[in-house]
Amino acid sequence: MKVKMNVQTTFQGKVLKKGEEYDVQKKFAKRWSERRLAVITDTNQEDDDQRLEELNITPSGSGWYELPNGEKIQGKDKAIEAAEELIKETAEENDGGEEVTDDESQDEH
Repeated sequence: MKVKMNVQTTFQGKVLKKGEEYDVQKKFAKRWSERRLAVITDTNQEDDDQRLEELNITPSGSGWYELPNGEKIQGKDKAIEAAEELIKETAEENDGGEEVTDDESQDEH
């Protein structure tokens, strides 16, 4: 989540300068916003984070994400796309891949 710093501070060994924007985890962005240390500037990333939760994608660090099937993908957008494709494939497999026409589904008496 992107934040714009209201103050200069240090975080994880780095100096965060007042007025500069930084990418940080959602929990830090919210905490800093509540304490008025920073202002959240990118809400799209929050939507992406929510989408990760919905698709059961787990961040594993350094830009890597683990899909529900255990596959690891680098990049948030790629992970979301892969998870959506996985869901689509699973749905198609559950349908059996066969279409039943109205004629076939009616019982003959």
